[in-house]
Amino acid sequence: MVYSSTAVRPARYLRLPGPGECELCGCSPALGVTFRSVRGLAVMHRIVTVRATLCRYCALAHGRERTARTLVAGWWSIGAFIAVPLLLVLNARGLRRAAGLADPRANDGIASYLEWPLDPGRPVMWRAAILGPLVPLFAVGLLVALALGR
Repeated sequence: MVYSSTAVRPARYLRLPGPGECELCGCSPALGVTFRSVRGLAVMHRIVTVRATLCRYCALAHGRERTARTLVAGWWSIGAFIAVPLLLVLNARGLRRAAGLADPRANDGIASYLEWPLDPGRPVMWRAAILGPLVPLFAVGLLVALALGR
């Protein structure tokens, strides 16, 4: 018995996301972005980097989350005082690039982690994390006031 090549194919073939398609949800258009966060650990710090090809919503969600984490936990080491402003500028540049993308369109036949794009959430300026830098600034101000008061 001879089988034709179309008879043995599965009914639905899923492929991995290709160039210009989001690695998480499979939507397009997508572009390569890099977002970083830093966590201060007293005398040292840890930088986490996310590099991926993401659609607008997934990129905004990741970028805003990494930026919020940096604002809250990035200030707690000596070296992070230098790293945090740099990473905030780099993340802002990536967020600006992601915001310039068109709204994501679903593509059929793609095997992806998510069925829908991530919810971008509120902008960083409207999150509680924006208050994160005030804590170390208050602590430094308090130390300076105590040192000058003696």
